[in-house]
Amino acid sequence: WTMVYLSLGLAVTLMCMILIVFRIVTVGRANRQTTLGGYWAVIEIVVESAGLLSIILVIYMVTYV
Repeated sequence: WTMVYLSLGLAVTLMCMILIVFRIVTVGRANRQTTLGGYWAVIEIVVESAGLLSIILVIYMVTYV
């Protein structure tokens, strides 16, 4: 059950990250008065934090015996 839990956690993390970034980009593009320049810092934080968690989960899954 541990591998199932870790795999689902990884999948949910990646899906949420993709959906959050997609939402930020679509809202940023819908507002034609501003560019995405102001949103890049937020996108970077979301991607880096999800990436760090994903790497940790993958390492844990690989080393799990």
